[in-house]
Amino acid sequence: MSMALAAQARARVWEKWGKHIPAGLKSMTVTDIFRFHTMQASYDIAFASTYVRTFRSANNMGCRAGDKIAPGVAAFVTADAANRDRLIHVAPNALALDPRMTIDDPEALLAHEYIHWLWHPAFYPAY
Repeated sequence: MSMALAAQARARVWEKWGKHIPAGLKSMTVTDIFRFHTMQASYDIAFASTYVRTFRSANNMGCRAGDKIAPGVAAFVTADAANRDRLIHVAPNALALDPRMTIDDPEALLAHEYIHWLWHPAFYPAY
C-alpha cells in the first residue's frame, strides 16, 4: 500500500461520483487524508481514540478497542464532523487482516475508506 495507490483510489471515486461530491473537498491531497502506519502500536492508539469516542458508544459495545476489535480492522476514518478534519488510518498489516482479501483488494479498501471520508457530516452520530 502506498500514497500512489491511495491517489489512484481517490481518482476512481472522483471519476464515478465526482459530480455529487462538493468541489472544495478535491483540494485535499492524499497526504492530507491518509496515514499509513508502519507500527501496529501507533495504529492501535489512533483506533482506540475513535473507537471509544464513536464506535463503542454508537454500537453499545462493552469491550476495549484492543481486546477484540482493533486486530481485525484494516483501516478506519476518524469520526470528525468536518471532512477536512478526518483522517484515514491504514493498519500496517492491512492485507493480512482478512484472509478473503487478495492482492487486488488494496485499491478497493482505500476507495471504501475514502468514501467514508467523503460522507456528509449528517451521517455521523452525535457523540
